Amino acid sequence: MKLAAILMLQAVAVAVAQHCLSPSHCCGQAEVDGAGAQLSYGQPRALRPLSCNVSTTPGPGLRLPGPCHANPNGPLNARAIAPWDFWEDCDPARFPQRLLQARCRCRHCVSLRKPQRQDLGGNSMPVNVNLTVYYRQPCPGRTGAFYLEPRPYQVVVACVCLLAR
Repeated sequence: MKLAAILMLQAVAVAVAQHCLSPSHCCGQAEVDGAGAQLSYGQPRALRPLSCNVSTTPGPGLRLPGPCHANPNGPLNARAIAPWDFWEDCDPARFPQRLLQARCRCRHCVSLRKPQRQDLGGNSMPVNVNLTVYYRQPCPGRTGAFYLEPRPYQVVVACVCLLAR
């Protein structure tokens, strides 16, 4: 039910923003920002999360420094045998501007036996999904006019433990 509601909101948002999605259908800055917020969050611009600064965090493929162990009392990402943390991927020219990306903490899987160590028989691997994001682009020959260009964007959502090859 929840997925159906999300898909319905996305369909409505695309219909609302449809006129700003090509260079032949340019919009003003405020209209593009509003359409981008609708496409990103399914809600008016005034209710969307605050914008962010461009992230200086290294990309999601890098491992995090720090403890490589599972925490039985932590959230799902910390209890996994392929634990991960999140970092904020920010781009002011993209809608949504803020995306959370997972980053695997460990190169190998965490052993279920005490004391916890990395198990060289398994590799901690990222799980990727492709989202459609929208980038603000200037309209050719029209100062102050923009359109939103849809592009696929890969987001790491979690890490899993796979048998080593």
